[in-house]
Amino acid sequence: MKCIFWLTLLLLTQTTVSLNASNETDSLRSVLVALPAEERMERLSELALRRLDDENGFYPKWFYREAFDGKGDKYKSDALYLLVRHYYGTNPDSMRYYIKESEPLFLSEGRYEDLCRMKAWNIYSLSAEGKQDAVLPSARELVQLAKKIDFPEGEEMANQALLISI
Repeated sequence: MKCIFWLTLLLLTQTTVSLNASNETDSLRSVLVALPAEERMERLSELALRRLDDENGFYPKWFYREAFDGKGDKYKSDALYLLVRHYYGTNPDSMRYYIKESEPLFLSEGRYEDLCRMKAWNIYSLSAEGKQDAVLPSARELVQLAKKIDFPEGEEMANQALLISI
């Protein structure tokens, strides 16, 4: 009789645990919505950074949507950077789209290192995709940008990406 009781209890616990796991995102959303806007954005930023490797990029995408939902400019560049970082490993075409979207914002904020780093990721991606004909023009573009903004480290990033891509 005790065995049947423990088996029943174990089965009920497993059902409850799986139901709770499927509602994790909804619960998290409820908690975050209740927070003040600034704190919510901070928490989303942390989640997006910790969960960059998620296959579908749920948290970086969520952070991006929230940042561009009229909450001010403070988090837009961070959200774009994390989204580009996510797509670097999963979808290079999307990565390129968000690099283009982020460039004016990063230039205006003086985030030269992050911008050059993202453009170097693009060079690595082009090489990995076998698009060797696009590698050299992209590296030249990065070198020109680095000279224009007087950021010598950008030239080094371009040269390093080019060397690895050969």
